[in-house]
Amino acid sequence: MRKTLFDVMTASREDDCPIVHISQLAGEQPFIASTPCFADEPVPLLEITPDDYLSIMAEIRNRLAVEHDETLSFVILTGGARDPRLGRERLRLSPRTIAGSLAFGAETAAVYYLLDSAGQETTIIYNGLRSFADIQDYWQRRGQLVRAFTEQYAPSREDVHDLCYCLNRTTQLATFDIDALAQRRGLTENIRCT
Repeated sequence: MRKTLFDVMTASREDDCPIVHISQLAGEQPFIASTPCFADEPVPLLEITPDDYLSIMAEIRNRLAVEHDETLSFVILTGGARDPRLGRERLRLSPRTIAGSLAFGAETAAVYYLLDSAGQETTIIYNGLRSFADIQDYWQRRGQLVRAFTEQYAPSREDVHDLCYCLNRTTQLATFDIDALAQRRGLTENIRCT
C-alpha cells in the first residue's frame, strides 16, 4: 500500500519528531530521516519507495501555500550531492527554494524545499511552525542558542553535537534551556576577566 503524507505526519507525531527531513538524490532511493542530518547517519522515520516519494511530494505541492519561491544563480550542493561522480556525470541545475505553509487537518506546518545544483531534493516539514517567517526565526534563534552555548560554556565538539541533536528534536526554541543542557553534560560557565 502506497505511503501518503498522512503516514508521514502520523509517524512524525508517534516518534516525537517535529522536524521531518525528506530527501531524494536523483537516481537514488528516497529517504525520510528520523532526525535532520547532523554528522550521524540518520535512521528512517518511515520506509518509502520511489512511488511513495512522488505521491508524498505531489500531496505537498498540492497543499502548499507558497510564501517564497526563488531560483538562485549560484551552485548549491547539499551533503548527499557531494559524490564526485555527480560533477562529471550530471548537468548542473539552477538551485531553487520554495517555502510556505502546509495545512493538514486542523494543523499547519511550515515547509522548506530545496532543489540543489546536482538534482537532490530536500524537503523539511517543521511541525509547530506555521510559515516561512517562522522558519527564518527558528534558524536565527537556533544560531543564537549555539553561539550563547559556545561562548558561555566553551563546550567540546561532542557537547555542541549534543546541543544540535537536542535542537533537531524541537521547533519550540523559546523555551529551550542551554543551562540545563550544560548542567547535564557537566559543563561549568566560563569566567571572564574584564
